[in-house]
Amino acid sequence: MTDSPKNPGPDDKQSSVGSVRSAGRRRLLQAGISAAPVIMTVASRPVLAQAGGCVSPSGFASGNLSQTTMVPCAGFTPTHWNNAAASEWSAIGLAKASVRIRDVFTSGSPSSSDNTLLTAVLSEGANTVRREIVAAYLNTLANKIPNSILTASVVNGMWNEFALTGGYTPKTGTTWTGAQLLAYLQTLNNTP
Repeated sequence: MTDSPKNPGPDDKQSSVGSVRSAGRRRLLQAGISAAPVIMTVASRPVLAQAGGCVSPSGFASGNLSQTTMVPCAGFTPTHWNNAAASEWSAIGLAKASVRIRDVFTSGSPSSSDNTLLTAVLSEGANTVRREIVAAYLNTLANKIPNSILTASVVNGMWNEFALTGGYTPKTGTTWTGAQLLAYLQTLNNTP
């Protein structure tokens, strides 16, 4: 007895099942390939901050965020520094309870007579440039931001220029607004 088209034999069942499986796999593979660039595009920029990559102010101003070698950066947030134990401050050579703006941000600055405690600046409302600058300063002292990216003296200049102009010049021909400076500092001060 021969198998008719209405009654497929055992070999015919396997080939039809196999072709259905192959078609399903092809569709899944094609969907995955077409979705991959979209996923990579969406995830590419936030990964810089999450991976702890640091960029210098001039590199950030240039938009050069695709460095071949990522420099690790694990700067603590202003909230971390505000809540840190006095011993953590002592480890970087500062007395948490008594260090003032005038003690840190000097050299002809309008802040040279400012008696405000650094902890008071760190507890200012969320997303203020001043508190991010203070956190960046503390992070440079604690080696949480590498000196190849940002030094305490550059942060000092940043504070002074922001106090005078409300902005910052990361490189010749480029001046950031307070919002742009804030955005940059938040990429450095991002570890809770």
